[in-house]
Amino acid sequence: MLGSRRRDLQRSCVARIAELDLPTPLQLPVLKQRLEEQRGREIWVLPDKGDLPPEITGLWLGASTRDYVYFREGLLGCRLENTLLHEFAHMICKHRSASVAEQDWLRTRAPNLTAVGNIEHMCMRRDYASSDEQEAELMASLILARAEGRWQRLGHRSQQDEQAAARVESIFRT
Repeated sequence: MLGSRRRDLQRSCVARIAELDLPTPLQLPVLKQRLEEQRGREIWVLPDKGDLPPEITGLWLGASTRDYVYFREGLLGCRLENTLLHEFAHMICKHRSASVAEQDWLRTRAPNLTAVGNIEHMCMRRDYASSDEQEAELMASLILARAEGRWQRLGHRSQQDEQAAARVESIFRT
C-alpha cells in the first residue's frame, strides 16, 4: 500500500513539473518567474540574516501582497538549491501548512521575518513527517532530476556543486 501511494504521489509530482515546461539545464530565475506568473504576485528570495530558528533551513511566507522565501544564510551549492526548490515546491503544490499556533511560534521566534505583514500561509522546512513536507521534498528532487538527468552523473560531485552554485547565484540577478 505504501509503495502504491508513493508511486501515485510521484506521478502527480511529475505531471505538475511537466506543466512548468522547465528549461534544461535548470534555471532558477525561470522557475521563479513562472511561479510569479502562475500566482500573480512577486516572490522575494532572501537570506535569513540569522533570524530563522536553528531547526529551520528554509521558509515560505505567503503575505497578502507577495511571497517570501527565506533560506538559512551560509547554505551553499546543492544544499541551497535544494532548499529553494523545496520552498518553490510548496507553491507548486499549493500547500497551506501552517496553523495559527505555528504562526504565533514564528512571530515569537523570528519577529523580523513576520514583519512582512499579514501572513496568509507558511511552510517551514523542519518537519519531514508531514505529507506536505514529503511531497515538497520529492518535488524538489524530481525537478532536479528532470532538469538535468542528475542521477546519471552522481560521480561528479564537484562539477554538480559548481553548477548548482551558478544556478542559485543567478536567482539573485533577476
